[in-house]
Amino acid sequence: MIYLFEKIQMTRTKSTCLALLAVLMSPFAANAVPISLEFDVIATDFFLAGGDGTAVPVSPMAINFTVDFDNAANISRTMVGLTINSFNLPYVAQFAYNATTDIMVLATNPDTAGCTITADSFCMFISDISTVSPDLFHAQQTTSSMGFWTAGTIDYTVVTSVVTTPEPGTLALLGIGLFGMGLARRKMIV
Repeated sequence: MIYLFEKIQMTRTKSTCLALLAVLMSPFAANAVPISLEFDVIATDFFLAGGDGTAVPVSPMAINFTVDFDNAANISRTMVGLTINSFNLPYVAQFAYNATTDIMVLATNPDTAGCTITADSFCMFISDISTVSPDLFHAQQTTSSMGFWTAGTIDYTVVTSVVTTPEPGTLALLGIGLFGMGLARRKMIV
């Protein structure tokens, strides 16, 4: 009889721990959101921020792009999920994403901390990309003479907004937590 009581007590403890673990982990998995955005950007009024101003930038700099990614973790330089619909500069475009700061960098040479400046390149920073109102707060061109030109005016529209859907992992954790709590309650009644 004592052995049976100890076994029930151990099962109840395991169920309670499992339920607590599921509840604690749910907020972390719930932060992951599939991002699907389309931006239409026009950057103008470029001023020389540094370097050699012999070669002048293209003004306006106009780009329309779509980006699709999951914000659950950092994304290193990639073209996967990026579609350039139109761009008036002859540069390659890639993006990187920093999950901690929620900043996406669209550039010729992006990384999660910013962009590598090389001749004939561009760089844009978009903060709060996982929210309903992302902010494109910086656009820059580096010319062939290594002049660093920053846009004084950035006009942009976000054509498509964030799609918020729960991830399967979140739903699984919720299910495990509810199952564990139900099991623990059932064992207490018996």
